[in-house]
Amino acid sequence: MNQENRKHGLDLLERYAIQEDHIVCLLRQIEECKGRLESQDLHYMLGLCLIENKQNQVIIKKAFRFLLDLDDGCNQGVGID
Repeated sequence: MNQENRKHGLDLLERYAIQEDHIVCLLRQIEECKGRLESQDLHYMLGLCLIENKQNQVIIKKAFRFLLDLDDGCNQGVGID
């Protein structure tokens, strides 16, 4: 794996970790506020959590596509069908 690909892969992992931290933080806030907030506020916070989760899934898919593309590139010159 060349340096540019490695940097891109590490960037994707870093973005994933940041998104995961946001999700955990939102879930913690929801748990702390349970019973003190109106249902509309909880609904809004859960919506944010779902959005963060969806963004995380997009990052994971990009990482897998990136790794699969690397794998295809490595196998093309080897004669693997």
